[in-house]
Amino acid sequence: MYFLVFEKNREIVEILDVTESDNILTMSNDSMLKFVKDSVAVITKMRKIKFDVVIDCELFARVSSILSLLSGAPIRMGFHPYTQEGLYRGNFINIPVMYNPYHHISKQFIGFAEAIDSVTVPTSKYAMTDND
Repeated sequence: MYFLVFEKNREIVEILDVTESDNILTMSNDSMLKFVKDSVAVITKMRKIKFDVVIDCELFARVSSILSLLSGAPIRMGFHPYTQEGLYRGNFINIPVMYNPYHHISKQFIGFAEAIDSVTVPTSKYAMTDND
């Protein structure tokens, strides 16, 4: 499992200890020049890795949606507004998961796991309980 985060957030993923240190890809957001340079490097690395699935956990920024498309992964999932206002981030994902502002974000992430093989539209139509 790989993570793509800003350099300043790398330590968070390391503390969680959910993946190897080499599997944490980082980008700088200190300046536009560094951001563009790191974006090109990350896209190149993601294409070499050949991901099967990319899960875009970002809610608002459009750049992560674009990066998921440019990763080359055949399965790209992320939040989609469906009939809600806001959250429009382009149509670069091919497994859209409905964002529900009434549920904690941790439950929203469970929706990604449910959506991988879902055949419903919107994906991950299941009843969440307090035990989820």
